[in-house]
Amino acid sequence: MTRVLCVAEKNDAAKNIAALLSRGGAQRTEGRSVYNKIYRFDHQFRGQMAQFAMTSVSGHLLNLEFTGPYREWRPDSISALFEAPVTKTVPQNMLAIEQTLLEQSRQAQVLIIWTDCDREGEHIGAEIITVCHRQNPRLEVYRAVFSEITAPSVNRALQNVVRLDQNKVDAVDCRSELDLRIGAAFTRLQTLHLQSAIPNVLEGVVSYGSCQFPTLGFIVERYKAAKEFIPETFWRLIGRHSRANQNVEFVWERNRLFDRDVVNMFLQECREARANARVVAVREVPKFRWRPIALDTVEFEKLAVRKLRMSARDALAAANRLYTSGYISYPRTETNIFPKNIQLGPLVECQGNSGDWGQFAVGIMQNGGPQAKNGRKSDEAHPPIHPLKFATKENLLRDWKVYELIVRHFLACVSRDATGKETTVEVMVADETFKATGLIVEDPGFYQVWTYDKWSDKTLPKYRNNEILKDFDVTMGEGSTTAPLLLSEADLIALMEKHGIGTDATHAEHIEKIKTRSYVKLNGDNRFIPGFLGLALVDAYNEMGFEMSKPALRSHLESQLVEICNGTKTKAEVLQEQIRNYKNIFMAAERRIRVLSDILRRYLDPRQQQRPLVIRRLYRCSIMAVGKGKKMIKKGNKKKAVDPFSRKEWYDIKAPSMFTNRQVGKTLVNRTQGTRIASDFLKGRVYEVSLGDLNSIDTDFKKFRLVCEDVQGRECLTNFHGMSLSRDKLCSIVRKWHTLIEGNVAVRTSDGYLLRIFCIGFTKRDPHQIKKATYAQSSKVRAIRARMVENIQKEIQGVDLKTAVKKLIAGSIEKEIERKCWYLHPLQDVYIRKVKVLKKPKFEHGRLFDLHGTDTGAVTEAGEAISRPDDYEPPVLESV
Repeated sequence: MTRVLCVAEKNDAAKNIAALLSRGGAQRTEGRSVYNKIYRFDHQFRGQMAQFAMTSVSGHLLNLEFTGPYREWRPDSISALFEAPVTKTVPQNMLAIEQTLLEQSRQAQVLIIWTDCDREGEHIGAEIITVCHRQNPRLEVYRAVFSEITAPSVNRALQNVVRLDQNKVDAVDCRSELDLRIGAAFTRLQTLHLQSAIPNVLEGVVSYGSCQFPTLGFIVERYKAAKEFIPETFWRLIGRHSRANQNVEFVWERNRLFDRDVVNMFLQECREARANARVVAVREVPKFRWRPIALDTVEFEKLAVRKLRMSARDALAAANRLYTSGYISYPRTETNIFPKNIQLGPLVECQGNSGDWGQFAVGIMQNGGPQAKNGRKSDEAHPPIHPLKFATKENLLRDWKVYELIVRHFLACVSRDATGKETTVEVMVADETFKATGLIVEDPGFYQVWTYDKWSDKTLPKYRNNEILKDFDVTMGEGSTTAPLLLSEADLIALMEKHGIGTDATHAEHIEKIKTRSYVKLNGDNRFIPGFLGLALVDAYNEMGFEMSKPALRSHLESQLVEICNGTKTKAEVLQEQIRNYKNIFMAAERRIRVLSDILRRYLDPRQQQRPLVIRRLYRCSIMAVGKGKKMIKKGNKKKAVDPFSRKEWYDIKAPSMFTNRQVGKTLVNRTQGTRIASDFLKGRVYEVSLGDLNSIDTDFKKFRLVCEDVQGRECLTNFHGMSLSRDKLCSIVRKWHTLIEGNVAVRTSDGYLLRIFCIGFTKRDPHQIKKATYAQSSKVRAIRARMVENIQKEIQGVDLKTAVKKLIAGSIEKEIERKCWYLHPLQDVYIRKVKVLKKPKFEHGRLFDLHGTDTGAVTEAGEAISRPDDYEPPVLESV
């Protein structure tokens, strides 16, 4: 009788597969490992009865290691790791499993691999074959392909065994070798340097991983974006109306503006016309909430993090236990399309016994049966994650939450969409539109079983078209832009999936590694904050000029691994290319490794961190009068009254060279006395001057702000700090029957200034038109706004601040916008309404002197030759 050795990836899988194939008749015997048993039974194979022995491993059986002297951490041999010989060995904790495989393969004629049907499972199967072939090279080797541990699935897999996919094995071999060489080289470089440069601070290993580092980079990038965020105040109009004991809030169609004066102008117009507020539209439209698509691994991880407040690693571990116990399908899948041959009806029917969702499952079967909503991805290997049999809370205990999530998602996916009716009321006041929205849920659909989210009614009182609302009220609200949220684990997994970092099976593992290495931690809201070591590593490699924390390098490798699986590239080709790329980066990083310790010291010592640039508020001077001093009796005499102006000095305000009139005016400051330096109180003052005074022209509605950055003698050297239009000008250009279009964009100049530029414009009346109004369609407004933003970016990006200010003075940006938008809709009164300086580069005297056209005192190396006689001796001083 043929003897067949079957090897699964875990003991639970071996136990359940053996029970299904033997119909519960398998006999358990002990193996060399106490955790990996042997299950014996008889079953048909290739038309004949055979003796089966089913055992298991515990993950990867072989380790890839360096040989000989390359195992030692020596600074002089690190770069050699990219070409050093490597070998595969059985680790100490796997020796008992190896012995079991050697003993069982001695008498077997056939070996069947029952590992998970993914890339890693294929490689584990190859490791099992390597060990078994050492004992019995004549073994026939097959691979069972299955996606779930159920009787039909495992019997079908046994009847249709295939050969191992060598391409997948090569892909994992390639990835393992690269991870070893790259990780070992950079880890040793970082650790040895930091231990010598900053002793007694870092005791452990400062490890590097080509997957973990981009993952860390995502966290650091979001953290810095949140930390460096500069909030901006905005204002908006809010409409309110009461009817039938219900207060309704209406949202302004313009949403929000960043200029209080403009919003206040709209507010005054609305308040003057609020008695004529009119309902211009009442619309009712059907509303739908689409049921979720079939569940893949990435979406499962994100749902577990968000809905169950679990880590992705714990959720996947629970899903694996459910899979090996036969409760759910294989949990590592990239597929969100149910195959056509899968029978969904029995899967729904078996859930009808539940006291929680049984009635909903019965309702699905009574209303036409399950209709799955599919996505667009398929790995051609496994179906989406779905339940296989009914379970109770008592059956599963700690894994119940995960099982419940999968079942509810599956039932929601095969049920029906939620439907409702949305009512929108539009009210117009002084050409400004306000909207309120209500909702009536007609059929909750899948929300009856998907209890993690809600879709509820929001009622509105009845309104009629063209109705006048005399008690409609308009107020102004204030808010500020908020910083981007730090990344949650679900956000991080989504970014890793988007940029191709790791696979659906390894995302959670990479995240856990950077947590255990103390590169990041979770705050109270379960969002990631980088530690000082994580920040230092990312900053150091960025400063060296290598984008190691960016996803491009690893994403390229992952795409090449897919090409190996598809057979379009070989393992040797990918190894050669990747080792060459990373070795070049390593050699350059080794030369500049001191950057890492310098930056780490900066994080360890907060005093060395660069202080952020603070731009002070607008400094306003008021007229000072001689005040009466307090009565302070000293030796019978009154304190002498002193004129405050006697302690002050006048300083000249000097404008930059972009303006014609450089001497703007004068400013007062208390003279230097003791440690109180006058120039310290002048720096940071902001002066507002009209363009008419600066350039002696009639264009006096543009107001420029100049900030004092340095003091030379009695001159305050100023720099550009912003621009705005006068209120009179703004009020004069606003017209009825025209559409106001405005846009704003943050632009960085070539010398490091970050400016937010606001543009405003109005539609122009055609001289031949009959209509009174010249409104633009919403689509045209969006297109014109996009043109505004595009043109501002084109004009400002790539030029320095001096050139940008010259363009603001000349008004060339507005003219170009007007010209480029002509074919969309004629415009008039196009102006740059406001310019804010959001961020400045580090202050440099040379840059300021160049801006003012001042000689910086630079000297050249060339000198003047002086001839002296041969017997010349320098004079000796009599005294010093």
